Amino acid sequence: STLTPTVDRAFLIGRWTDGRDCHEAGQFTADGHYTNSAGQNAAWTLVGDQLTLSFEGATPRTLRVSAADQNTLNVVNPDGSTGRSTRCTGAA
Repeated sequence: STLTPTVDRAFLIGRWTDGRDCHEAGQFTADGHYTNSAGQNAAWTLVGDQLTLSFEGATPRTLRVSAADQNTLNVVNPDGSTGRSTRCTGAA
């Protein structure tokens, strides 16, 4: 049996896509920066299952995150809608 991983900082670091297209990926870096697929930059923090993205000039958004498996992230948006992100491996 495989245990579902816990979402921690190490789990998040890397490139993720919401649309299964790794040319359209966002990236979390170890120094707390996030860049989305449109090239916008944010700061990110993770406390428990609460992932907060703070884009410049915008109200911070807090998402609830959980792992479906090692390469799949379930997301609950502030409005209650849900999404799923897939880890991108290999070169950008």
